[in-house]
Amino acid sequence: MSQTLQDRLVKELALNGIVTVEAANLFLREVYIPAHNAKFAVAAAQAGSAFVAIPGVDLA
Repeated sequence: MSQTLQDRLVKELALNGIVTVEAANLFLREVYIPAHNAKFAVAAAQAGSAFVAIPGVDLA
């Protein structure tokens, strides 16, 4: 998936005329990531956390 996103992102930046790091960061934050999440997000099948503590291990 990383290669797919890297390839697509370069094309999206070019299509939108983005040539600076600052503009790219703004585009990612305001446009690309929200659109990606809206398209591919899937709600969890069950509510709650899937975390299971390991007996005897203090993660703090």
